[in-house]
Amino acid sequence: MMPPIQTADLERMVSLACRILQVDAVAISFLDSEKQHFKAMRGIDDCLGPDRSLPLSQSTCARVVARKKALSVMDISHHSELSSLSTVRKLGIRAYVGVPIATADGQAVGCFSAMCSEPREWTEDDKFTLRDLARVIEADLVRRSTVSNRDLILKEMSHRIKNLCAVINGMIRLDRVHAETGEELATRLSGRVQALSAAHELIIPVASAGASSLATTGLEQVVERLLRPFALDDHITWAGPDAALSEKTAVYIALALHEISTNAMKYSALSVHTGRVTVSWELDDNQLTIRWKERGHNWPKPHKAGKGFGSRLLKISIEEALRGTLTITQTPSAFNLKVDIPKASMML
Repeated sequence: MMPPIQTADLERMVSLACRILQVDAVAISFLDSEKQHFKAMRGIDDCLGPDRSLPLSQSTCARVVARKKALSVMDISHHSELSSLSTVRKLGIRAYVGVPIATADGQAVGCFSAMCSEPREWTEDDKFTLRDLARVIEADLVRRSTVSNRDLILKEMSHRIKNLCAVINGMIRLDRVHAETGEELATRLSGRVQALSAAHELIIPVASAGASSLATTGLEQVVERLLRPFALDDHITWAGPDAALSEKTAVYIALALHEISTNAMKYSALSVHTGRVTVSWELDDNQLTIRWKERGHNWPKPHKAGKGFGSRLLKISIEEALRGTLTITQTPSAFNLKVDIPKASMML
């Protein structure tokens, strides 16, 4: 998600571009999956709706972003693609030049563009001016992204430390019932803590998951490493076909599984001796489906979507990063969670 940029700063840059280039209209805009959103503009307000956006099918900016390089047109009336756009005709645009705005990893996310109502041959100086102004925006994006990621990592660290303490406390509580001596309890706990440490090697901060350098791995290996610390006397079992995952996908699934299993240890089936969890997964031509089923515990209240950081981590990992869906159903005697991940997201 794009970090917010101060609109007043963008408006000043638009005004500066208008004066330097001597054009009729200038715009700074960003794209999402459906629309071009104008964040600052001069000379083109009349044809935009109250949300200041255009569908991508009518967007010249979308063409610039797709090219990942500057697009300049001397006379749009002679351009086979742009001349057919109703927005261009409504604005009366004849000449257009736009340069991409990119994030630190090179992903084009927006466009800085200038327009004229008469044909114009754009010079290299014109393009350099727009590129220089676009670089100012890119530098601000990097700065704001860094601050945003830092805050996210700090919140995640606090969340993880609390979860880790709760998990170890739960392990002690359950293991001491089965251990007959202090030495046996120490041995059991030592094995669990080592398994927990191995699992945490897969769980890097969510803010860094997109740049993970882990090798491509199998889903079965990820599940094994994440759930082994919680496998007390068959309280949790798992089964499913192995499937190759990209480094990024493996990390996001690991984040989600760790959050779900930690919640079960703190509040749900893994917190009691009678609790049982089964994890299964299947892969078809369209998607990977992971099912988490809990029994042997009492769930007296209907499930409500959480608003805490753990719920946010699940949303970031499954819905935003992997473009998947997460469905939870709950009865007084059962808790079921289903994750659907598009097959294309398995090898991001």
